[in-house]
Amino acid sequence: LKRSSGMSSLLGKIGAKKQKMSTLEKSKLDWESFKEEEGIGEELAIHNRGKEG
Repeated sequence: LKRSSGMSSLLGKIGAKKQKMSTLEKSKLDWESFKEEEGIGEELAIHNRGKEG
């Protein structure tokens, strides 16, 4: 039983570390996920290259 509580405690600490994500980090992850889901990464890259020239 001590092992499971130790494991539970360890998992709790890991979970707590994940929750300490800043708003900026969360936004970045959400944006990357959205680009991947929508398949617009390449389109955005081409668009951004056009702005530079």
